[in-house]
Amino acid sequence: MRFRHFIGIVATVSHLAVGAGMVVRGAEAAEREGRRFYSAHFLVEALKTKKIAVDDVRRIGQVYFLRVDDAGTRAIVAIDGFTAEIVGLTVLSVAGGGAPVQSSARHFTSTSSSFGLVVTETTFESYTEITSEELSSTEEYSEVSISESEMVSYEAVDDAAASELDLTAAEEESEGAAEEAGATEDAEGTDAADDADAAGAEDGGGEEAGSGDDGGDDDGAVQEDGGDDGGDDGGGDEGGGDEGGGDEGGGDEG
Repeated sequence: MRFRHFIGIVATVSHLAVGAGMVVRGAEAAEREGRRFYSAHFLVEALKTKKIAVDDVRRIGQVYFLRVDDAGTRAIVAIDGFTAEIVGLTVLSVAGGGAPVQSSARHFTSTSSSFGLVVTETTFESYTEITSEELSSTEEYSEVSISESEMVSYEAVDDAAASELDLTAAEEESEGAAEEAGATEDAEGTDAADDADAAGAEDGGGEEAGSGDDGGDDDGAVQEDGGDDGGDDGGGDEGGGDEGGGDEGGGDEG
């Protein structure tokens, strides 16, 4: 699978960088990874596989900084967006009131041990905030434009499995979220279509009922006209009878 292959590449390059005592620049990371840049959503899902909850995400240059809560321990995790590798961690507070530890290792060990690229919380909050709309996107990669001057330099981390995010699990989480979102949209579309059909049926029923009422009114009008005609005819007959009576009266007088 492409992610397992990708992780192997990251591990190999990271190992070579440490062996040469290199300081990794964002441009170098971008070049070796073909300028693919992971989305914030994807990295949040990857941290979830480590049981780490994220409450805020910022970015400067190619590095994401995520403020996290790990069972009560609060920290800021730095992740290179090109390599998806944890390149630093700043402990803000330790669960139970314990003291933060400065790790001697140059790789991620736990959220209670600071290492690598560290920042204060004030500095973190000055970085560009990743919006909720960006976080809701389930795309694996983001379209970004980062100038050379924005690239962040940091000391290369040791080759350690702990520093590598579980990208395969994150991909599965993202795909599951995308499928769920698609299913919800399909269900909403079906409901909307059903509502439209129901509304159309009600309108059709109303029109048919209206047609029936009109028919009844017309029949009534015809019947009333017929009655009037009958009355007129009757009136004519009665008039004739009166005239006849008048004739008979004349005969008696004579």
